[in-house]
Amino acid sequence: MGEDGRGYAPRIWENGGWHTSVTSACGRITVFIHHGAFGNSYSASLCENRWWSSQTDKGVRETPRKAILSALQRALTDLRATQALTDGHDE
Repeated sequence: MGEDGRGYAPRIWENGGWHTSVTSACGRITVFIHHGAFGNSYSASLCENRWWSSQTDKGVRETPRKAILSALQRALTDLRATQALTDGHDE
């Protein structure tokens, strides 16, 4: 993601407080902006849509880039765990 967020679509909604996020043009990455008294923090999810979300990173990070990298790392960890369950079970 560029520092200026080009290519990302903003989303703003209210649910007992105002929330904001941006989603990549391909729809595969969503970065959530957490507004706080001491500045913003960020979290990210991969492949989110209205029916399903792989909320892979529940942690809050200092920058959007760190949030995305953390989500990708979590996805790789989950993928490796799933692959280990299927190793040796080829048809």
